[in-house]
Amino acid sequence: MTLIRLAVEDDVGAIQKIANEPRSTVSHLGGFVMMEPIKAVVKSGSMLVAVQSDSIVGFSEALPFGKHGLKMSLVAVTPDLRRQKICTSLYVGWGLIASLQGRLYLQDHIISNNPTMPMVLPTLGFSPAVVLRSKVKRHHDLTLWYKSMCPQTSGWVYRVPSTTEYHLEDLERYHENFSQMGQLLSSRGRSEDVRESLIALNSTREYVRRCSLEYERSRVGGSL
Repeated sequence: MTLIRLAVEDDVGAIQKIANEPRSTVSHLGGFVMMEPIKAVVKSGSMLVAVQSDSIVGFSEALPFGKHGLKMSLVAVTPDLRRQKICTSLYVGWGLIASLQGRLYLQDHIISNNPTMPMVLPTLGFSPAVVLRSKVKRHHDLTLWYKSMCPQTSGWVYRVPSTTEYHLEDLERYHENFSQMGQLLSSRGRSEDVRESLIALNSTREYVRRCSLEYERSRVGGSL
C-alpha cells in the first residue's frame, strides 16, 4: 500500500536522501539539494510524500503560482520502485489539492534531457505549451507543460493504483483561495466555470473525506 500525504518536518532527511540519490530524476537539474530549502517547503505545506511501510519512497513539490495555479517543482521516487505509478499518485494528489483551492491550472517545467517526465505528463492530461530554448545549463531547452483544471475533471484519479491511499485535509486556507478565485471568475463573466468548479469541489471534498476515513480505519484496524 502507498500512502500519499503532506510532508512533515520528520520527513526532511528521507526526502533529501531520495532527491540526491545518483539515479534520481532530480539529478537532471544538477547540483545538490540542501536540507534547509526542503524544510521551508515542507513548513509551507507545499510537499507531498509517498509512504510505504512507514518509509518515504517518493516526494513531489508544488508551489502556489499566484492564486490561479500550482507550479510543479521537484519530484523523485526511489529508483527501485519506479514504474509503479507512485509519481502519478503524487501528481493526482496535487490535482485534488488544486481542486480544493480552486486553482485554474497546474504548470510543470521539464528540462530537455529528462527522459521520464515527457512520457508521464501526457497521461495525466498535461500538454506542452512553450519551449524556452537554451534556458538552462549546457544549453538545454526547458518546456512548460500545462494542465487545465477548469472545467475540473476527476478522470485522472482512475489512473491511480487501487493500492494507493490519500490522507489529505480540506484546510481553511484552501477555502479562502477557492472563494477568491470564484469571485475573480464571476467578475470576468465565467459563471459556468464557477458552477463546474463548485460541482468538482463537492466531489473532491467527498473523495478526500472518504480516503481520510479509510486511512484512519486502517490505522485502528477496524471501523470508525
